[in-house]
Amino acid sequence: MSGGYIDIPVSNMRQTIATRLLESTQTIPSYPMTIACNMGSFLKLRKAINNLSKIRISVNDMLVKAIGLTNIDIPEGNQQWNGKTIR
Repeated sequence: MSGGYIDIPVSNMRQTIATRLLESTQTIPSYPMTIACNMGSFLKLRKAINNLSKIRISVNDMLVKAIGLTNIDIPEGNQQWNGKTIR
């Protein structure tokens, strides 16, 4: 222990994951996308789903599902920078 911190060794897999995550934030351009929207109906739907099931669905769960379905309909929204090209 030095400086009040504890250094915990990580497995090779976790080290590889961390290295790749760091690399992805340094080598891939990113930009924020924002939009204003009324979430009233969305939140009512989430509440209705949660009332029917013992498993709770978060707003994030629903957004990830919606984004995935949108990428199927609008593949141009899911792009990848490849150095000299965009895929």
